[in-house]
Amino acid sequence: MLGIILILHLLVSPITSPPEVKGEIIGTSSNEYATFGLTDAGEIFWSRDGESWTVVDFNEAYRGFYEPVRFVGIAAGAASVAVVGTYEKTGAPAMFVSSRGNVWTERRLTYFQGEEMFELGEAPLAVRADLERDEFVLTCTDDVLFFVPPCSHCNRLEYHGND
Repeated sequence: MLGIILILHLLVSPITSPPEVKGEIIGTSSNEYATFGLTDAGEIFWSRDGESWTVVDFNEAYRGFYEPVRFVGIAAGAASVAVVGTYEKTGAPAMFVSSRGNVWTERRLTYFQGEEMFELGEAPLAVRADLERDEFVLTCTDDVLFFVPPCSHCNRLEYHGND
């Protein structure tokens, strides 16, 4: 019985020391490695123990490498974590992935229809990890779902509108 109580306590225990961030927290997600979070100020944070947090201001850390991004969502998959949003200047969709949160790489949001390649034009509203299929699913404007598996050439777009 004590083992069951201990396991339940570990599953529902609150974060013992919240991260020190400037922005409002807009999303969190966890995998076996860590708990990750995202703020409306573009901060990505993570912790393996709920006490010691690493906080990175993405737009500051990647100034000169990537255009500033307005993030809207975060999702942790089994082997990686993804953040999505739009580029501040152009409004184009943006997605970045990381294996542990330390280094972020842009993921191009392209897809094929037949032999022709297109870029996602709809803005992401949210992202979730589909652990069963090992892919991220972006919910986008205009009733679009965009699927991002590990294979960068295997992205696919599905329209779910009424038209």
